[in-house]
Amino acid sequence: MLNIAFTLLGGLLIYAGYLVWQQKNGLWANQPGALSLWFCAFALVTNAPLAKTIFEPELASMGMNLTVFVGLPMMALVLIDFTKQWQWQLVTWGRIFLGLAAMFELLRRAESGNNYAQFIFCACAISIAYTFLKSKHLNTEKSPTFNESRLMLGIALILMAASFLSFDTSHALAWNALALLSLSRYLYLAASKMALCSPSKLPK
Repeated sequence: MLNIAFTLLGGLLIYAGYLVWQQKNGLWANQPGALSLWFCAFALVTNAPLAKTIFEPELASMGMNLTVFVGLPMMALVLIDFTKQWQWQLVTWGRIFLGLAAMFELLRRAESGNNYAQFIFCACAISIAYTFLKSKHLNTEKSPTFNESRLMLGIALILMAASFLSFDTSHALAWNALALLSLSRYLYLAASKMALCSPSKLPK
């Protein structure tokens, strides 16, 4: 059953990442948002019980590390970028990726990886809550798009809390995947709204 659940969640994350990547709203944050979803999909595939009998344990660990220490904090920054409309370019996102990878390696060597992971979970939950309260690019409160986007953020916040509570169990990855799926829906709605509002602000 867990194999089926991980496979299904992985496939949904890959498809959700594709939809977010394809959005034409003039913001570079779509690409790192999609990458965060694909990191989690990779972690699900490599950490499925059946896959662990095929792949080396190092591959499963790499998938988990990419999700927790790079994908989740990058998604949190994507949410803030969407909310504040900072419009960071790809070169900035590349530096963020390298910085997150370097931070993970430094704290791993310092044997503080678990504390850092818990900090990331808390920071992601705070980012989701901040986006829930401050999102302005879907500001027509009576529109179905606004209501659905708020619902997706609320669900993601609950799932991130579940991820934190199950931090030391095998269910944390599944909670993370579900939370990222909710966030991908929010990003898709937000990107679609921005594309309608400002079709001229496309990347050159």
